[in-house]
Amino acid sequence: MTAGLIVRVPVTVAFGTDDEFDLRVRLERDLGAALAAAGVGDGAGSEIGTSHMSLHCVNITDTAAALGVAKDVLARAGLLARAEVVLETRSKADPDDPTWQVLWPSAQPVVARSA
Repeated sequence: MTAGLIVRVPVTVAFGTDDEFDLRVRLERDLGAALAAAGVGDGAGSEIGTSHMSLHCVNITDTAAALGVAKDVLARAGLLARAEVVLETRSKADPDDPTWQVLWPSAQPVVARSA
């Protein structure tokens, strides 16, 4: 079973500025292309909320490699220190019950389950 990655970057105002919107679009494109080129996943869209932009990645077949790709894209954009990368896995028994694990920054080994 494949997993998903969620890359979160803080925005300066609720729902982001015009520049943050443009950044989200660029990151979505770059991350999706880099994952596909490495053969470890696909981009699956993005969104901006009140505090973060979130980039969604699916079909992650190699978590370590996908994390490396995500970190590289974030580093090239100068965002690695501000970003959070979360692994999303789904139970075979109940696909509607995902589990999230923070992969980056690595000092946060928190695992959370949906309510």
